[in-house]
Amino acid sequence: NGTATVNDAGSSWGNRSDLFVGLDGTGTLNINNGGAVSSYTGKLGYTSNSSGTVTVDGMGSSWINSSRVDVGGAGTGTLNITNGGAVSNSESAIALFSRSTGTVTVNGAGSKWINSSVLDVGLDGTGTLNISNGGTVSSAAGILGATAGSTGTATVDGASSSWVNSSNLEVGKRGTATLNISNGGLVDVTNDLLIGGAGAVNLNGGTINASSVLNIGTLTGSGTINAGVFNNDGIVGPGNSPGTLTVGGYTQDINGILNIELGGVLAGTEYDVLAVTGTANLGGTLNVDFFDLGIGLFDASLGDTFEILLAENINGEFDILTLAVLGEGLDWQLNYLIDFQGTTDIVQLSVVSAVPLPTAVW
Repeated sequence: NGTATVNDAGSSWGNRSDLFVGLDGTGTLNINNGGAVSSYTGKLGYTSNSSGTVTVDGMGSSWINSSRVDVGGAGTGTLNITNGGAVSNSESAIALFSRSTGTVTVNGAGSKWINSSVLDVGLDGTGTLNISNGGTVSSAAGILGATAGSTGTATVDGASSSWVNSSNLEVGKRGTATLNISNGGLVDVTNDLLIGGAGAVNLNGGTINASSVLNIGTLTGSGTINAGVFNNDGIVGPGNSPGTLTVGGYTQDINGILNIELGGVLAGTEYDVLAVTGTANLGGTLNVDFFDLGIGLFDASLGDTFEILLAENINGEFDILTLAVLGEGLDWQLNYLIDFQGTTDIVQLSVVSAVPLPTAVW
């Protein structure tokens, strides 16, 4: 086991080659109170059964790498960037090899992790990235769950917390991946956000900026997506049971699914709403289920109406309707309300009296 501490402004440790923290055992590196470390590469928990932890804490504390950083090579790696600390490198991987585990935490205002190239969260192992309380991460591109069998999870939580990608962000490229954005957190993608078949993105008061969002996985939650969403073979579910998801545009193809939950008659607070600031091109499946807000499973009544989708313009209709079962004598009526003055088009569900079946003639 080995521990190194670089403490206070003016204290530094320079390495011209690789810096291993936990090469074949347990290693710990602490950079505090303005201390500085430099190296060619950083490798944390590099071999199987090894463990490496680096903590960069405090304003002015830094770890500068001229090449890549791997947090969890074949073992377990942990990188903590807190209270204004800073780490920079070219590309990086959290959980580089299979069966490895890596965790990076960027917490606190001024804390930052700068990746000038690709950031892989779960390249071939299980990787976790946590950004909170004003921490920031930047990368040229981001990938969560890069290879088959890998798992990548990223959480961006809190006002001023952000992950900025200057190219694409892929959630579930070939592995399993989850991206959570909450409480004012921001994910900014210059090009496209791609959600793979085993990828999931959930917003809970967060924001996504992107050129477009292509979903063949799962996109859920309440928040804002400043981009057009293309729901191809994927599932979109507004709300965190319930809530409103606001998107710049929405296109759902024949294999796409829109899930809506109804727990009452108040839009956004008791039932889900998809709000589209641009055009909605509809197709595929609409699923509507009742939801329990804590007072029992909701049961819609005659005359109840639900404006489940709002858009500047609506083109097309859903191809398949899978709607919650109503009480005896009731039926659903799905209306596409088009405002020809161009303000707001609405997809509205209403509960109406069922048309009685004609009496059989014998």
